[in-house]
Amino acid sequence: MLNSRKVFLFTLLFFLTIFCIYYLLYRLGVIAVLPDNYNLLRNDADWYYKITEIGYHYQPETIGNTAFFPFFPFFWKFTGLSPLAISVVNLLLFCAALSLLHIVYKFSLFNLLFICTIPSFIFFMVPYSEALFFLFGSIYIYGLCRGSVLNQGIGLLGSGLTRSVVTIFIPAIFIVETCMFFFYTERKWIDLKDSLKRFFFQCSICLTSIGIVAVYQYTAIGKWFYFIEIQQYWGRHFQLPSLPFTTFSPKSAMGMDTIGLSLGLIAAALFILLLYKLRNEARKMLDKNYDRALIFSLCYFTFISILDVFFTDDYQGHTKIWSINRHLLCTPYFFVILFELRSSRWSGTIGRRFYMVGITIILLSTLFLTQVSAYPIQLIYYVFFSVYLLRYIIIQDPVDRVERIVHVLFISVNIMFYLIYMQNYLQNGWIG
Repeated sequence: MLNSRKVFLFTLLFFLTIFCIYYLLYRLGVIAVLPDNYNLLRNDADWYYKITEIGYHYQPETIGNTAFFPFFPFFWKFTGLSPLAISVVNLLLFCAALSLLHIVYKFSLFNLLFICTIPSFIFFMVPYSEALFFLFGSIYIYGLCRGSVLNQGIGLLGSGLTRSVVTIFIPAIFIVETCMFFFYTERKWIDLKDSLKRFFFQCSICLTSIGIVAVYQYTAIGKWFYFIEIQQYWGRHFQLPSLPFTTFSPKSAMGMDTIGLSLGLIAAALFILLLYKLRNEARKMLDKNYDRALIFSLCYFTFISILDVFFTDDYQGHTKIWSINRHLLCTPYFFVILFELRSSRWSGTIGRRFYMVGITIILLSTLFLTQVSAYPIQLIYYVFFSVYLLRYIIIQDPVDRVERIVHVLFISVNIMFYLIYMQNYLQNGWIG
């Protein structure tokens, strides 16, 4: 049986194995470039690096580094590490966070192999804020599942300093506490008082984090809350979506962004299904702390999906859902939902057959919502991932020879895309 230490070591060994394969292919001439302190500074990583070097800089009516929150560049500057070294630290932080999640969700080896091979996770091996955000999110999830107020506070504060998520977290917390009061209590005054205390405590932590960011940036550029205004110059503004959805570099990222969108739709459907179940089976849940984590995760996925669909600009006349795979999959909330997808609570509510049919319909529908069908390699991977996701939900662990062969095939395909994504990133390609 796996413990937290084994999860940490196994995850670290897995990523080191991928890098060894990458290096071997480089020596054979299949791959053109190795990671170094120069080519790791791509896209967001370059923006974070500039913040560590020169701080925040105000440029009116154009994109700028004030859109990025300060905790990761502050942490990077504090360590004094090179881009290559901070990438290694990010990987260690991710491994530590995953071992923390294991304490509450008890991943099997099969779970870990399925999870770790998702190509989007290369963002935990580059100078992005994903690893820190994942760590703080994991601390928050741990706090919810164990009822630890301290861990909830640390998780929320760190998340709010690392990424612009307070506008997502506060309504999600409100929905969690509303569900807890109406479906998990006797709805007495003392229950309402407890729910309000939890809501205001968590909201105060979120507002504190955003206040620290605002003050920190004000001392640098002399403007309050400019990280809100600058979003419009980065293409983040409300507009009605134009179908089919596309992404910034569809030849390399359309498959993963389509997967992200489909999981966002699945999360929204599961949230509706959960409300239906709670309405009919109120106060019959076994562990409301775990359901807090689930409801929060479903809300996070749903709200992020709405933002990435309705608050983004167009690319060649189509709504650009760029980075939705990174925004959703590179979070601990993805792990919570992935774990819960296999729970019998859903099939017990509407029947296993209808549950699987519903998820299949969502996965198929997403094909028509995006341009993924125009890119054969991306389409093949999306279909492959969808089939394996359905298999993952049905089969708890591979037991016979055929199942193990299929599992090894899936891991091999994912590792291949890992290598492709890493090379694209290092050659300044867009992957999320």
